Amino acid sequence: MRLFGFGGKAPRPDNVVLMLVSGWIFEWNLKSATEVGGNGRANDICVHEDVLYEAEPSGVFSWQATDFVPTATDGWATAVCSHGDQLYHSVSTGPSSTDPARIYETLTGKLVTERQLRVATLCSHGGRLFDGGSGGVYDTFESRRITDRQVEVLCSHGSALYDGGPIGIHETVSGRDVAYRRSEVCGLCSHAGVLYDASGYLSPRVQGGIYNSIQDAAVLDYANIHYTTKTRTVMGHTLKGGRQEVRLVTGMISVPSAVIDHFETPLRDYKRSVGR
Repeated sequence: MRLFGFGGKAPRPDNVVLMLVSGWIFEWNLKSATEVGGNGRANDICVHEDVLYEAEPSGVFSWQATDFVPTATDGWATAVCSHGDQLYHSVSTGPSSTDPARIYETLTGKLVTERQLRVATLCSHGGRLFDGGSGGVYDTFESRRITDRQVEVLCSHGSALYDGGPIGIHETVSGRDVAYRRSEVCGLCSHAGVLYDASGYLSPRVQGGIYNSIQDAAVLDYANIHYTTKTRTVMGHTLKGGRQEVRLVTGMISVPSAVIDHFETPLRDYKRSVGR
């Protein structure tokens, strides 16, 4: 067992979940969620050949180089995914969900395909790459549409592909309903044999949280995620920060704890460098 790098004494399991809160990277060990760091810009995260990458407005960022991938800086990167021996990312050509999108081989800059609407998620499943978004879910290389259901996130779990979006969680190919949420599902993660989903804050009565999807059981209330800032911006004014309310978790991935061990220092140092 390893020990947490945050002061220390709680045992860290062999695998943990990384999640995004307002663009910052958090670590969840199924008991508590703690901020690791980052730059506050991430739309999605993945690990490819032991390197942590994130998709963000200015391109794809490598935490190994602590810099942008030079072949992937053209447009707003919305998703990033490791598939086979390649890294892939999607780019939105405009700010709207109805703007066209493109999918690239990240490290070569090669254009793979284009979509008429925004691509929100990429997923490797069963030896194939899938993309999903406002126009539904596609088998990426064949450009064959699997469903026209709008999705925000895809996840490979067991032998099935799952999707989450405005109307809950579904088994993508069969269309089978898995779980209903009262607000949009923006995170899905297969971890230690369990499928987890994250729904958003809708109102004080519908606050969102993380669930065991198949059992439809709540496992983490957002109020239990410790998210603090030194400052905050209200109507254009900079005010003293403090504990912040978590309204949405996105970009959930299961990773070996060794990933945290390797990238914890650059993630923490970058956060400090921007005054967080």
